[in-house]
Amino acid sequence: MDESFKRELVSIPVIGTVTAGVPILAVENIEDTFALPVNFIRSNKELFMLKVHGESMIDVGIMNEDLVIIEKTNSAENGDIVVALIENEATIKRFFKESDFIRLQPENKTMEPIIVKECTIIGKLIGLYRKY
Repeated sequence: MDESFKRELVSIPVIGTVTAGVPILAVENIEDTFALPVNFIRSNKELFMLKVHGESMIDVGIMNEDLVIIEKTNSAENGDIVVALIENEATIKRFFKESDFIRLQPENKTMEPIIVKECTIIGKLIGLYRKY
């Protein structure tokens, strides 16, 4: 591989699995790293990747076994796709702050939203990688 090309890559940690369905236990161990082109990264914020398990986000093109690229942040706007922790379990859903609860909305017409009083946002979706 050309040395100049190698310098234009950045290694993103893959830290485990996130569910696209019922929340699963979040274990933040770096399992691997994934090289992405620097020009693919649109910010200098901390990024990590998670492997998706489940089908709750298929209507927006997030499939089982995809690797999602997450920008670490603890805040979200209504409509953002986020990784949220609910009692130490992580899930990827669309975020909506309602008047007295938070709605984590799946993007699969066959699934119901998760309604919680509180959750911890650990990041927002900025991209994904899929193997065919």
